[in-house]
Amino acid sequence: MSLPPPRAHAQPLRQQPIAGEYGGSVAAGWRQLTVWGRAWRVAAGMLAALVAGRALQNLIVWQWLGNGYYLPGLATLIISLLLPVIVCAALAAVLQRWLARFQPLTQVALFGASACVGAVLLNALLWSPMLLSGASQGTGGCGAAGACFEQFWQMTVLFAGRSLPILIVAALGYGLALASLAPRGRWLALAAAVVAALLGAWAVVGTLVRAGGAG
Repeated sequence: MSLPPPRAHAQPLRQQPIAGEYGGSVAAGWRQLTVWGRAWRVAAGMLAALVAGRALQNLIVWQWLGNGYYLPGLATLIISLLLPVIVCAALAAVLQRWLARFQPLTQVALFGASACVGAVLLNALLWSPMLLSGASQGTGGCGAAGACFEQFWQMTVLFAGRSLPILIVAALGYGLALASLAPRGRWLALAAAVVAALLGAWAVVGTLVRAGGAG
């Protein structure tokens, strides 16, 4: 008994995996956005990642490990949150033509690495006038020019080694911005924002309670 021939309108099996379609749809939607549309999404993702990161740092280091309490001043808190957000949003706008050539996961990794490198270069730029001034005047704690340049490179390498959180936070923020374009990703981005807000509130309340108890 022979099997019946396949129907003419039968659809072939899907060859492309779901992950590829998800990434492809996100990449296509991301390329269609304006520079402003990309920038504000990256800024929102960065803000959520930063708030969550600072809250976890506060909870783990200053509360759970018992190393005292820490609540920065309002101006310091605003600057520490808004400055990275603004810088990363501008960086995303500048790098979009280059990043858009890659798949979403590659974009996330490259953006995180670019933010990390940019932070290291900015730190070196901020420190170089002080060290060069100390080298020319024989002050600043480094004496001769050779010692100043050696101290400059040591500080740059040390900052680069401690800048891994910058890479992680920038990658998470950019990833949330990309994920917000997918139907499931919108819920993921919303959940991340809610979690960041809850962690931030928990950290602030816990810090205030510890400060009141210490006082």
